[in-house]
Amino acid sequence: MKTLMNIKNFIDIEILQNIQDQFSIATGLAAIAVDCKGKPITKRSKFSSFCELIRNNPAKTKFCHQCDAHGGLQAAITGEPHFYKC
Repeated sequence: MKTLMNIKNFIDIEILQNIQDQFSIATGLAAIAVDCKGKPITKRSKFSSFCELIRNNPAKTKFCHQCDAHGGLQAAITGEPHFYKC
């Protein structure tokens, strides 16, 4: 059985957060890094006020986490970053 690797064992999350924040500033795109289960491993970068409102609502954030999980799973399958629209 193939064991899933934990990204936290390979990269400094503070450095990843800094790269992500700079990417968001440079492109104007929102970004978050998640594991293959959709669990955030970084803080949100440049999310819109609408996204922040939805993600802070316990009844609605589950839909965001489902999108994040899909992105994390696709990245795990391909072995490459996966960019997606929620």
